[in-house]
Amino acid sequence: MPGLLQTSDYATAVISADPEINEEQLRKRLELRMTRQQVLDREPDPLRLWTVIDEAVLYRRRGTPATMAAQLAHLLKMAERPRIEVQVMPLTAGAHIAQHGTFQILRFPDEMIGDPGVVYVEQLVEGRYYEDPAQIGMYERTMTRLQIQAATPEESRRLIEQAMRNAEE
Repeated sequence: MPGLLQTSDYATAVISADPEINEEQLRKRLELRMTRQQVLDREPDPLRLWTVIDEAVLYRRRGTPATMAAQLAHLLKMAERPRIEVQVMPLTAGAHIAQHGTFQILRFPDEMIGDPGVVYVEQLVEGRYYEDPAQIGMYERTMTRLQIQAATPEESRRLIEQAMRNAEE
């Protein structure tokens, strides 16, 4: 579940899954994650977010059933925003090109013409940034393939609604 789309309770459950984290680290990480979400509401130009989420994430419980139901309801609400696209990669889709892990493609405003952006790849110990245009292009093609293979945004909302009903049971 992308950090930008997590509720506080869900994020707490995700962060506290690390057995080595203490209460102060948990508090700081949670505060940072929640503060980052402000880019979705900034004026006059909120962030544009397009994400593909594996369907398994909708069912992998984090926290209580109520925490999961609230997270999925929040995800649905965020997916209704005009600058946020959420697609779900159905389990039935089988193997896909990004099974190796998560990545983010960051693009910058038009006034930074000539800047190809950057790709951030999350790893266990640290993240890695790619700025080479050829590497960025590889990730852009990967994202396009994922978007094609994933459920449409409308179908994705139905998958999220189904997972939410299951979480509430």
